[in-house]
Amino acid sequence: MSFENFQLTTGILQELYKNHLYQLDEGQGSGDSLQTGLIPGMGNNRKSILILVDEPTEAFLKAPELDFLLNILKACQLGIDDVALVNINNTKSKDYKIILENFPAHTVIFFGIGPDTIGLPLHFPAYQVQSFDKQQYLSAPALSALSSSQEEKKLLWNALKKLFSI
Repeated sequence: MSFENFQLTTGILQELYKNHLYQLDEGQGSGDSLQTGLIPGMGNNRKSILILVDEPTEAFLKAPELDFLLNILKACQLGIDDVALVNINNTKSKDYKIILENFPAHTVIFFGIGPDTIGLPLHFPAYQVQSFDKQQYLSAPALSALSSSQEEKKLLWNALKKLFSI
């Protein structure tokens, strides 16, 4: 068997390029148009949980904040593969509809940003679980602020217990 006749099935191609393969509608060009919907994310979003942060100096989070987030997820019996972590500072679109198209979620958690940052028509206090359009939302201070305050950690933990029925 030579490599000239080697063919990959559609399923294998989709698995290999699941974060980088796009189907263009008829009449849609190539090049720049492929980048309009591209929103970088970390994790596989297996449990449809979107975590939004705003970190201007990193692709996702600084190492201490990422470690803290991983510990939070572990306490909730989750891992990075269960969520999608998106740094909105690195996205072209800050529209919640486009973000949710790229990362379908039943649960959205904001760290250090408010729902208005992505155009969500909601206003609710930190640590209050809010339902809207078949999703649940939770807003909390930035991970750097949370990690240094025992009181804030308790408030977050109580909200997470309610959110994930722990």
